[in-house]
Amino acid sequence: MYAGSKFVFEVQISETNDIGSPSVFRERIPFFLTLDDLAKVTVIENKVKDKLRLPPNTHDIFGMDENIQLWYKKKFEKVDNNYTNSSDIWFVYFDETDVNNWIEFLQPIIRKVISDFEKSDY
Repeated sequence: MYAGSKFVFEVQISETNDIGSPSVFRERIPFFLTLDDLAKVTVIENKVKDKLRLPPNTHDIFGMDENIQLWYKKKFEKVDNNYTNSSDIWFVYFDETDVNNWIEFLQPIIRKVISDFEKSDY
């Protein structure tokens, strides 16, 4: 609730429709992103993280091991690194507006990926 949630986007070409089945091609969406796209991911992610608020000190997480608390608190920190095409990007969101922003960002990229694959030998 406090830290929002996240999703990942993966492209796979295989003999079957089964997720994770042996594939001819399998990459997460960062593989297809330009440097400008990757920079935009950071901007969108940080806008989401601006909305996040740590839970009150009475929350159960603060009674757990310090390493777990540090792991949890890291979810609220803004991104200050540059993503690359090999980064394991999970698209964070807090509310429906964030999901819609990710859709608006990803939709043209997904359309291009599909179009490029349809023109390829795969």
